[in-house]
Amino acid sequence: MARASSLPDNTVRLRDLVPRSLRERNVTLIVEPFATVAPTPACLRASFDAGVSQACADVDVLTRPGALRAVAAQVEKDTGLQVSGAYLQSFGATRTLSALAGVLRDRWVVLESPAPVPGASAVELMRDRREAILRRVVSGCEGASCASTVSGNLLDILEDGSGRVSGRELAVGLIAATTIPGVNEELVAEVREDVLDSTLTKEHARRLRALGRSYEGKRPSKQVSASMVALWADTCPRLRGWDELAKEQDPILAAFAWVFRGCSLFASVDDVEVSEPLGERVDALILTGTEDPIVPASLQERWGQAVKAQGGTTRTLVGAGHFWEDDAVTATVQRFVSDRLNRP
Repeated sequence: MARASSLPDNTVRLRDLVPRSLRERNVTLIVEPFATVAPTPACLRASFDAGVSQACADVDVLTRPGALRAVAAQVEKDTGLQVSGAYLQSFGATRTLSALAGVLRDRWVVLESPAPVPGASAVELMRDRREAILRRVVSGCEGASCASTVSGNLLDILEDGSGRVSGRELAVGLIAATTIPGVNEELVAEVREDVLDSTLTKEHARRLRALGRSYEGKRPSKQVSASMVALWADTCPRLRGWDELAKEQDPILAAFAWVFRGCSLFASVDDVEVSEPLGERVDALILTGTEDPIVPASLQERWGQAVKAQGGTTRTLVGAGHFWEDDAVTATVQRFVSDRLNRP
């Protein structure tokens, strides 16, 4: 079986990238995207604090279907084992599922917190993410009055900035803080208490600014990380409406437009297969996060519609967020995989 994912910048043990439910199986770990033309230093410098220039135009990290099929063929050649099914996580779903058509022997997939199906609206995605951010910030409020006050005051602060930290820097920092809510739960709670009094302390503004710079991949060398440019080149063509997102005036939506500013350059890729989310009938187990801060459940659920449209079957397991795993999830995935491996 294959498991597709995206490797973070920091070093991790490869075993830790494999879900617990698959660690007793033979797994081919496909880390994406495959870079074919890397960003140049000129591109990374130009992208630091301005719009993306033509220096980035040649960046090419889009996964080609043929490359994935070649991996599967090489695995079979080297091991004598066929790829039975696939465990696809987040953007791994959009990049690999259609490319694996005809490769999966037992035609099963697990989709964990799948990114929106290709062709989804960037504006819809970011509006839903905005609402998830606001829900996270007001989640400690008692009563509707507190929630309304915090939301209103927060948007005002994100418009105006705080001291030497701009509103956009604060908004990007808030996006970063709520993307992995468990890690930054204390900071979000402290910001909520500040905002309830129509203020933001210098320390909290500084921490949000630092989180935002890390989220944007900004480096002390006045360059962005190559991973950020790779994110643009790989993600932008798969969603539509980036120009509309750039026109949004809401401070959180404007911050999202800034983070994805490279999409103005990478949105028109002509030779990438993104129109069909599925290449064949499959049985799918979909792990959907109801409070996913990265991909709203409403967009994840469209994968189920795509699977059924191809004549496949689905089962949806509802969880709490993005990249989630517990004992019950592990047991369910193990049963799902075992049932399909043991089919006559």
